[in-house]
Amino acid sequence: MTNHEQEEVLREHPGQETIECKVCLKEVPASAAQNAECEDYVFYFCGSECFDKWEHQQGSNNQSSGDK
Repeated sequence: MTNHEQEEVLREHPGQETIECKVCLKEVPASAAQNAECEDYVFYFCGSECFDKWEHQQGSNNQSSGDK
């Protein structure tokens, strides 16, 4: 999500609580964020690109720890 897109999303949701994307750390309205529940935590993402990037990193981390 570009800065321009982020600003546009925030303008479309004035006064709403914002949440930080787990991957890129951009602020997005809570109602527009995607989430993934993991163990005891809920992670939020600004869009599918960041979610896919996070999911890929999790797969790499799990594979690395299984190689030990």
